[in-house]
Amino acid sequence: MLRVDVAEQAPPDEPHSRSRGEEPAGWLYLGGRPDRLPDAVEAVLELARRLVAPASVPDRLAGNLKGEPDAGVRLRLLDVLTSAFPAERTTSEALRIALDDVDADVRARAALALGHSARPVLLAIAHGEGATDKTSATVVATLSASLTIAEASEVLRNALKLRKLATARACLRALGAMHAAEAAAMLGRVLAVERDEVAEWAAEALGSSGDASAEHLLLRALDSDEPRRRAAAARALGQCGTVAAVPALRAADADPDVRRAARQAIALIHSRASGAEPGQLSLAEDESGRLALASDDEGGRLSLADRGIKEGGGWAR
Repeated sequence: MLRVDVAEQAPPDEPHSRSRGEEPAGWLYLGGRPDRLPDAVEAVLELARRLVAPASVPDRLAGNLKGEPDAGVRLRLLDVLTSAFPAERTTSEALRIALDDVDADVRARAALALGHSARPVLLAIAHGEGATDKTSATVVATLSASLTIAEASEVLRNALKLRKLATARACLRALGAMHAAEAAAMLGRVLAVERDEVAEWAAEALGSSGDASAEHLLLRALDSDEPRRRAAAARALGQCGTVAAVPALRAADADPDVRRAARQAIALIHSRASGAEPGQLSLAEDESGRLALASDDEGGRLSLADRGIKEGGGWAR
C-alpha cells in the first residue's frame, strides 16, 4: 500500500486567531492553497503507476535499446536480454537490430550471441571494421575453428598493417592450429619479416602447427640477423624439431638467450628421440659423458666416450 502524508500548515497571510469553523474546505493543504491539491493527487498517482511492473520486461528493455544514445548502456541492455531472457522472441529481434548498430562493440556482442547466422558480421569486425583491437581479437578467437586459411591470412595481413597486435596474435594461433602446409607457409613468411613479439608468436605457432615443413622454416630463421628471432626459432624447434635439427641448434651463436634456447631445444628433442636410427643420440667421442649424434655405422646406438673407460673388467663400449 502506498500512503502519502501532506502536512497541514496555516497560510502565512491568515491571522492565527481565525476560527476553525470559518476556514474554507481544503485551505489547510499545500500551504493553504486548495488549487494545489489536485497536483498532489496526480503526483501520487504517477508514482503509483511507476511502481507497477511492466507487462513485458524484455519489451521494455528492447524499447530502451532502440532509443539509448550511449553505446555502453546499449551493451549492458544486450547483456541483460541475453542472460535473463535468452529464449524470448524480443531478445532475438533486438539482437538482429543490434547487428546494424553504429558501434562495433555492440555489433560484435549481438553477432557473438547469434552465432553462425551472424558470421558475416563477425568476419567484418575481425577485419577491423570500426572495432578496437581487443574486440577484433575476441572475434578471431571465437571464429578460429571455422576460419579458412584464406580468411585467417587476410585478417592477419590487415591486422599487421594496422598494427593491431592482439588481433594478429589471435590469427597466428588460428593458423598454427590448422595443421596445414599453406598455413605453415604463411607463418614462415611472418617469422621471416616481422620482428620482436610478432616474430616470437609466429615461431610459437609454427612449433605447435604439427606440419612437416615447420622444421625447415624454423631452421631458416636460425640464420636471422636478429637474436630475438633466432631464440624464438630455437624454442619452437624444441616443440616440433627432430634430430635433424640438432646440428644447427648446436651451432647456435654465443648470444646467451639464443644459446640457452638452443640447449633447451636439444634436450627436448633428445627426450622425444626413439628408434635408434642414424642421427640420433650417442655420447660424444671428444668429451666424456656428453650426448652427441650417432654416426651411420653405429646404427644410432648410444655409446660411451673413449676417455674415462676403465680397462679390464670395467665399463666398455
